[in-house]
Amino acid sequence: MHSATSVIDLSNEGIQIQQRGILSAIAGYFNEKEASTKHSLDDLLFNLPCIHRTFCLTHHTQEDLFLPLTDCRYVFNELAGPK
Repeated sequence: MHSATSVIDLSNEGIQIQQRGILSAIAGYFNEKEASTKHSLDDLLFNLPCIHRTFCLTHHTQEDLFLPLTDCRYVFNELAGPK
């Protein structure tokens, strides 16, 4: 995504979604329409939950996207029983 003279940066690097291929096939299978065919590496890494917090601490211009969860638990309704 970057030209030969531009600085290498996460916002300059990225992917372009082709009309044919595994990514477009998966999107079609799940009926997901993608408005943009180009995504920067900056955006892709920001949206991965497993590295999101570290990414936000490193790149101060980004705001948190995910809500922190505390005191999580599964609740089972005994009256409804297993399905």
